[in-house]
Amino acid sequence: MEGSFFKAKDFRDGTVSVPSTSGIYKWWASEKDFLTILEKLKVSPDDIEKEIQRKSIEGKEFVCIYVGQAKDLKKRFGNHVKGRVDKSTLRKSLGALLWDGKLSKNELENKINRFIDKLFVEYEKIEEARLDRAESNEIREHLRVLNIDGFNHDSYMQYINGPLSDLRTDLRKIKE
Repeated sequence: MEGSFFKAKDFRDGTVSVPSTSGIYKWWASEKDFLTILEKLKVSPDDIEKEIQRKSIEGKEFVCIYVGQAKDLKKRFGNHVKGRVDKSTLRKSLGALLWDGKLSKNELENKINRFIDKLFVEYEKIEEARLDRAESNEIREHLRVLNIDGFNHDSYMQYINGPLSDLRTDLRKIKE
């Protein structure tokens, strides 16, 4: 996928506009933030190294952590970047990883926003009829540690599925 790139923070701030069209997208985390995710999942980078996708962005190494599709990219990015913790799979998974059991929902949403603001987003416009196939191909090609559906990667089932599911279940205990 070779599409448009932007910093999530720039979308939140309104300095980047995204079209209201269908497409697929990828979220990219710095190596440091990727390792933070793996640490929380208790996964060794060596166990999944061959299955992840890396890309150099602004001279630094980034890892694709999530792939999705949208009938309206602008609206979907709004849910991911500005929405509530329960309005997107990405926010819910990040919330599960970042929640310490003590934060209120509002405090956690602020923490998620700070994390998301460090991420890069890449998108490609794709006609709506081709969305499912395009997303499936992207997910099948590489391991995306925060996607929860559509995996055929042994390492996801072995190392990530259980811990991420458990953390997402714990998140249900959060107080307003």
